[in-house]
Amino acid sequence: MQPLPHAKNPTATRPGSLRTAWQAAHQPTTGVSRPIRLLAYAVPLVVLPSSIWRLPAVLDDGIGPGEQAYIVFLSILSEALAFTAIGLIARWGEVFPRWVPFLRGRRVPTRATVITSATAATILTLGTALTLVTQILGTTIRGDALPADSPGEAGGWETAWFYVCYAPLILWGPLLAVLTIAYWKRRAPRPAHPHPARHPGVAPRGRRVERGPPSRRPSHRVTPQVTASRMSHPAHGTRMDVVQPFVPDRRHA
Repeated sequence: MQPLPHAKNPTATRPGSLRTAWQAAHQPTTGVSRPIRLLAYAVPLVVLPSSIWRLPAVLDDGIGPGEQAYIVFLSILSEALAFTAIGLIARWGEVFPRWVPFLRGRRVPTRATVITSATAATILTLGTALTLVTQILGTTIRGDALPADSPGEAGGWETAWFYVCYAPLILWGPLLAVLTIAYWKRRAPRPAHPHPARHPGVAPRGRRVERGPPSRRPSHRVTPQVTASRMSHPAHGTRMDVVQPFVPDRRHA
């Protein structure tokens, strides 16, 4: 018995499936401009240097396995959160993908997405700006002096490398804010009547109102009415009907 085509090698990966998934995850949806798309692609890139900077600390002798796992997890988590910014321009940011249980195929709620993204953009902007200021001043957030083992106090190339890797993080919050605004403008519900109500006789700008035939004004022309009266003929003494036009008096009209 010949096996079914789909059961020949169920564990094999189809050629190009990873590439297809990568392209589908980054493919922008309709209505996204090129500048907004480039800004979305830039978010994971501005977070990547700081994630790479943490990884060499895993090789230090004084760090235990728990701290090593935490450093790796923090770097992966940072890139995963940065990747969610692409969802503000991609299809999976408007409709839940098939691999999401219980929500697959449903529309992503616009208001909840905007509120979450706006909150994250505010926290990131304030947090990164505050961290930069404290590093420049040489103090912590509480106002205490930085510890001696702080990267900003090491001096030399280590301090320069630290600032080069962490300086791009300042752009994370503002970029996310711009993407959130563009996402809201693209998905915000449109009003049923975009044009305000106008006077019936006033045409909206750029439109032509079709007018019907002009109404006929009441005519002052008087139609004579015919009345019949009886009169006697003097010569023959007989009575005859005479038809006379009746014209109403306009003074009482």
